[in-house]
Amino acid sequence: MAVTALDKLMAQALELGAHAAAILSASQILVEERLAQICGQGTCPAYGKSPNCPPHVMTTARFKALLAGQQSALAFKFDVPTALLLSQARHQTARAVHGLAARLEGLALELGFAQAHGLAAGSCWEAFCDGQGVCPVLDHKGACLFPDQARPSLSGLGVNVFQLCADLGWPINRIGKDADPQETPMGLMAGLVLLG
Repeated sequence: MAVTALDKLMAQALELGAHAAAILSASQILVEERLAQICGQGTCPAYGKSPNCPPHVMTTARFKALLAGQQSALAFKFDVPTALLLSQARHQTARAVHGLAARLEGLALELGFAQAHGLAAGSCWEAFCDGQGVCPVLDHKGACLFPDQARPSLSGLGVNVFQLCADLGWPINRIGKDADPQETPMGLMAGLVLLG
């Protein structure tokens, strides 16, 4: 059996540190406007601080149009202890998710895909620029400081990550700020690479 470009990409995701990876049809990815709107309801401290998050990231309607032009997607996840997700250390994992999405995006193009779009859990501002002030892109004073790593936010685009994980058979727990690590010891952070 021949190894396909999708097989190679999935193998690379695992080699580069993802705890699980899967290929799915792009049409399986559920996008909901209400999920993107949650970012602006005071629940996310990164709202408005990055071009990769609402209200600056593309709208869900535009994202759905982009998604319609893609054939498949590579989903990957990192299993993360709840205690870490509730701490500032979660930014380190978010950096890893963004970095892997960006790396796989580049590998997909090298493997011959016409298009590849990496997406990641969390805000690139929190992952890379928290504490550095205003994003230079939004401040119109410069380019992104991390263009080879920072990618658009899955939740900011309205991707239903819970449904995605359920479809892939990946157990996922809702980890809110009041979560008890004793009751819910593990969570996850996910990424996607859309492939056209």
